[in-house]
Amino acid sequence: MVDIPAALAARVRSLGREGEQWIGRLPGLLDDLEAAWDIRIGDFVPGGFSGYLAEAVTADDRPAVVKVAIPDGLSGVGPFASELEAVRLGNTDDDTSYVELPHFDPERRAVLLERLGRPLGRLGLTVEQQVDIVARTIPKGWKPVDAATTQLPTGGEKARFLREFIVELWERTGRPCSGRTVELAISYTHKREAAFDESKAVLVHGDAHPENILEAPGEPGRFKMIDPEGLISEPAHDLAIPLRGWNDERHAHHWCARLSSATGVDRQAMWEWSFTERVSSGLNLLQHGFADEAAEYLRVADLLAEPV
Repeated sequence: MVDIPAALAARVRSLGREGEQWIGRLPGLLDDLEAAWDIRIGDFVPGGFSGYLAEAVTADDRPAVVKVAIPDGLSGVGPFASELEAVRLGNTDDDTSYVELPHFDPERRAVLLERLGRPLGRLGLTVEQQVDIVARTIPKGWKPVDAATTQLPTGGEKARFLREFIVELWERTGRPCSGRTVELAISYTHKREAAFDESKAVLVHGDAHPENILEAPGEPGRFKMIDPEGLISEPAHDLAIPLRGWNDERHAHHWCARLSSATGVDRQAMWEWSFTERVSSGLNLLQHGFADEAAEYLRVADLLAEPV
C-alpha cells in the first residue's frame, strides 16, 4: 500500500477524474519502476508539492529519490516535460549545480534523482549567508541553449504570462494589494519582455528558492538545485527567485545589490523580475489558501512599490 500524504492527495484530487486515476495507478507504477531501474523504494518523503517523492536505494547501494509527477494542470506547478528537460540540459557537465538524474521515464512521468541533504532555507543561516550561497550555486546552472531546439518557454513568454496572471488573479482575489503595486509589476513585465534577447539568454532554473537548493552530501559547501521550472531567459530572472521570498523591505535593495555584486548580473533587471515574481507569488499563495504567507509577500510588495 502506498501512503500518499493527505495534502498531496487533496491537490491531485482537485484535478478530478485524472487525479483519481493517478492515485489509483501509483502503487503499480512504483512496482514497475523498482523492476525497471533495479532499485528498492522506501518511505515517502514529506513536503512534495508537484509529485510523490519516496526514498530509494540503487543496486549499488547509492541513496536516491524517486519522483512521480502529478498530472499537469495545477496553478503554480510547471509542466513535468519542462522540469525533465531542464534537469537533462543542466546535467551536461561535471560542475553543474543541478541534481544528478540516473534514470527517467517521460511516459510514466517519473525520475530517479540523487538524494541530497537539507534545503538552504532550513539551515538557520542569515540572509546574507544564503545570498552568498545562491550567488555561487545558481550561475553554475546557466548554459547557452538554442531556443529553436527546445520546448522550454522563454523569458519573454514568462513575462507575458505573469502580466496576465497578476491582473486576472488580483481581481479574482479581491484586490489584496494596492493598485500601485500591480501597476508597477505590470510595467516591469513589459520591460523584461522587451529586454528578452535570445542571443544572450541561457537555461535558467526558474524556481531556485531556498527550499529547492539543497546540500550536496559529502561535499561541504556545495549545493545543488531540484524541481526546476525550466526557462530560456536572462540570468537576472534566475537570481530574482530567491530574492522575491526574503520578506524584509528594509534590506531587500541591499540583498539585491549584494547578489548583483557577487555575480555581475544587472541589478535593475534582477529587481524588476523579483518584484513581479513577489506579487505573482503572493497572489498565487492566496488563491491556494495560504493567507498568512500571501499577506506577507503582498505587504512587502506594497511597501517596495512606494516612492523612496
